[in-house]
Amino acid sequence: MAREVKSFCRICMGVCGTRLTIEDNRILSIRGDRDQMLSRGYACFKGLQAEEAHHGAARLLHPLKRQPDGSFEQIALEQAL
Repeated sequence: MAREVKSFCRICMGVCGTRLTIEDNRILSIRGDRDQMLSRGYACFKGLQAEEAHHGAARLLHPLKRQPDGSFEQIALEQAL
């Protein structure tokens, strides 16, 4: 069952208020929160695309190292650091 939660965008200094629709611990939609006093419902494009950043197919989940042939190989976090 989907639920709505209040949050805020952490991408830039605007810290715009947002309302997230969440189901099964997954963001379904993001919109500006009209009740938030500073942003009054405004949220920039970057903030509204956070769902894609969290769940997108291009999201990196592990450290990768570029190989001489241009491909990438998963490596341990300690090695990456």
